[in-house]
Amino acid sequence: MIKEFERNGVRNRKGLRAVLLVVIGLLFVLALLRVVPAVQKITFLPVRKVQIYGNEHVTKREVAQKIGIDVSSSILTFSQKRARGALLEDSRIRGVETAKLYPDTLRIFIREKAALSVIETAGAAYWISADGTVLSQVLQDDVKEHYPRITLISNNDDIKIGASVTSYLVRDILDALDGIGREAPDFRSRISSFTVNGDGVQVHLEDDRFVVWFGTSVTAQKLERLRALLTVLQSESLITGSQVRTVEIDMSATYAAVRMREMNNEL
Repeated sequence: MIKEFERNGVRNRKGLRAVLLVVIGLLFVLALLRVVPAVQKITFLPVRKVQIYGNEHVTKREVAQKIGIDVSSSILTFSQKRARGALLEDSRIRGVETAKLYPDTLRIFIREKAALSVIETAGAAYWISADGTVLSQVLQDDVKEHYPRITLISNNDDIKIGASVTSYLVRDILDALDGIGREAPDFRSRISSFTVNGDGVQVHLEDDRFVVWFGTSVTAQKLERLRALLTVLQSESLITGSQVRTVEIDMSATYAAVRMREMNNEL
């Protein structure tokens, strides 16, 4: 029994010595990198692969630039903490995870802000998140799902990728869309777009018979009132007649004014 115990102790000490030798070797290499100029030109365990997951609006080139990866980068000296901090400085990114896969691979997992709408100005379109962050430019045929569009009649210099829009009307529209989307997602899918000009906001529905004027105030409560009003109009068959071509709804005041062209009815 005593001999067996002694053999186990010897094996444990050998394993410990091996680990210590590896650690000492790594420390020696790092010391050489810092002290000897000639050795500094040599990259030990260079990063040869950077695998990026979860990015849709932030490009892989942007990720590589932000984390500072180049041909002289070593996986030994790469700081995951600094890389996460650099990526989180981009307002489009809300979460980052990193991992080192020795001997030469880095993995970057990114969680971006989700697109809520598409904003259009000066002939260009951009994805925009619920908090007003401009995520990226919309490419041709890139919109595969229904996203309510926000069209700015006047050119806006504050539409910059990675920045937040400063227009309070646009921010109000995004808040309202986010709120009505949680309460009544089916109704949000009926909203086609918003037009923003110097006078206020006009709402366009998928049913193009409606022209809705919101004025200078857009809220989820207003959208909910519009949904209820449309339900009443449809239930009373006031807009099913062939003579009614356009229904104009003014919700800029505390009450809703409805005018039906062709019939000249006022509600």
